[in-house]
Amino acid sequence: GAQETSLHNFAFLLPLRHSFSSQTSSALLISRIKFHCFSLPRLSTMKLDTSGLETTMPMIGFGSNSEMLDGFSSVPSFDLPRTTDFDGFQKEAVQMVKPAKGTTTLAFIFKEGVMVAADSRASMGGYISSQSVKKIIEINPYMLGTMAGGAADCQFWHRNLGIKCRLHELANKRRISVSGASKLLANMLYSYRGMGLSVGTMIAGWDETGPGLYYVDNEGGRLKGDRFSVGSGSPYAYGVLDSGYKFDMRLKKHRN
Repeated sequence: GAQETSLHNFAFLLPLRHSFSSQTSSALLISRIKFHCFSLPRLSTMKLDTSGLETTMPMIGFGSNSEMLDGFSSVPSFDLPRTTDFDGFQKEAVQMVKPAKGTTTLAFIFKEGVMVAADSRASMGGYISSQSVKKIIEINPYMLGTMAGGAADCQFWHRNLGIKCRLHELANKRRISVSGASKLLANMLYSYRGMGLSVGTMIAGWDETGPGLYYVDNEGGRLKGDRFSVGSGSPYAYGVLDSGYKFDMRLKKHRN
C-alpha cells in the first residue's frame, strides 16, 4: 500500500556503497522499519516553476557612471534627461506621441429627454482605420457614454464604470444617478492623471431627478451642462448647436 511505497522510496535514498554482514543488514532493515513507523505521513507538494524568472536582481540605474552599479555590469542602465523642468519635459514627451483623432461627439438636453450623437470613423492622423465604430457606449439601459480620444482608454474605463454602476445597484437596491456615475468616472481618472490617458467623454442619462449630462476628461475634470461637444470636430458642432439648439424643440425636429 502507501506505507510500503514510502518505505521503498526511502530505501533508494540510502545507496549501499560497502558490503555489510548479515547482522549489519538486519540492523539496517530494523532501523528502516523503525524510521518508517514513527515518521509523519508524506504530503504531496507542488514544485514552483522558476524557469522564467530572472537570475539577477533588477536595479534602477542612475547613469552610466553611477557608483551604485559597480560590480553589476550585466544590469542595463539608462540616463536621466538633462533637464531641471521635469513637468515641462513630460508634457513635451506626451505631445510628441499624441495622435490626431478627428472625432466629433455631441449631446444636449431638451424638453423630451437627452439626445446623443457621434460619428463612426476611427482614424490615426490621416489614416482611416474604420468607418463603423460605435462611439456611443451603453453603461446601463438608462445611461450612455461617448468616446473621444484613445479607443482603448475610453472602452476600458466605460466598461469599468458599467461594472461599478451595476455593483452600486445591487448593493443599494436602486440605480445610480447620472451625477453619481460621472463622479465615479472622474475620481477613477483623477487617480491616473498625468499618466498619458486620452479620454474625453460625456455621461448622459435619465434618473429620478430627470435628465442629466456631464462632461469628464482624462485629468478628472467634471462639468455639468445642458449641451456639450467633445472631439477635434467640436468647434463645428458647437456652431450648429449655438444656431439651432432650443430646449423646447420636439424629438422629430432634433432627429432632422
